Amino acid sequence: MPGIDLDLAAARAANELGARFANERRPRQEVEKLIGNAMAVLSQAGPYALFLYLASQNPPAAYIAEWLFALLHRELQVESSERMTNPERLRVMADLAMDLDRLLVARKLLMQALTYARYHAKCLEDRTRPRRGAAEGARA
Repeated sequence: MPGIDLDLAAARAANELGARFANERRPRQEVEKLIGNAMAVLSQAGPYALFLYLASQNPPAAYIAEWLFALLHRELQVESSERMTNPERLRVMADLAMDLDRLLVARKLLMQALTYARYHAKCLEDRTRPRRGAAEGARA
């Protein structure tokens, strides 16, 4: 695992996720709440619980789960494929847990990526209120 810049990897991944949510025009509050809850689950119960939580939520959560597994695959060479089932994720997490150092790095990477993703979500335009510039431009 030497040579991994966790902060940079997390920042790049969060930027990808933020761009996706911006393109999908997801409501800022929905994205912030989902990511905040995911962070709490990861912090309190660990990586596998995080993926179970995301599997139980609405559609953007499935993309977040895939995005996080892709991040683990890219940075820590964790096995990953699109649309992993919960038993497959359990097996991957069990394999990861065999090496405590690797598990702790994975957990830190996931938390950092979710932290940055949450800040990206805060930057999303609030879709429930008209933009100031747009309203002022319409009056002119």
